[in-house]
Amino acid sequence: MSNTNKKKTRFAKISEFDERTENKLLAELRGKRSEPFNKHILLITIQNFYYKYRIVSDIYLNKCIEYCIMDIEMLDEVQEDYRFYEIKALKRLNRKLKLYSKEEIKNQGNYILYKSIIPSFKRLVIIYEKQKEYLKAIKVCDQAIEYYIKVDMPECSDEFSERKQKLQNKLNL
Repeated sequence: MSNTNKKKTRFAKISEFDERTENKLLAELRGKRSEPFNKHILLITIQNFYYKYRIVSDIYLNKCIEYCIMDIEMLDEVQEDYRFYEIKALKRLNRKLKLYSKEEIKNQGNYILYKSIIPSFKRLVIIYEKQKEYLKAIKVCDQAIEYYIKVDMPECSDEFSERKQKLQNKLNL
């Protein structure tokens, strides 16, 4: 089976939008208003959901974009929430093991970072590039570079620097 036929077969299976799952995901999202880290994880699931239906309608691609942007905009809150829960876990562990003073635990909080690949950056760059919205894609690359530098993930920062250069080259053609 050729690649084209595989693609058509895969997309043919997704001919009807799953409104029930959408309602379930969005209801769960409304319940996560005060939990930035859990909301971030759920937003990734929602982005995957809508992206899967992009061939059914542009509405779903636009919703995917919307939830990618929402996720990126809340990354500072995600960092703070993650740090809070990690410090809480460290304190719980410390009650049992007595490894650190209160001051040492407080100082540890300065080094706790949520170091993870953020799918929203890559997905948004890909979408904008396919739409030939190179300036928007470059802006997302800049946001990704800044974020990954801040959380000390140079390999990811480098990846987006390379993507940005390729996009700039396309822009200059």
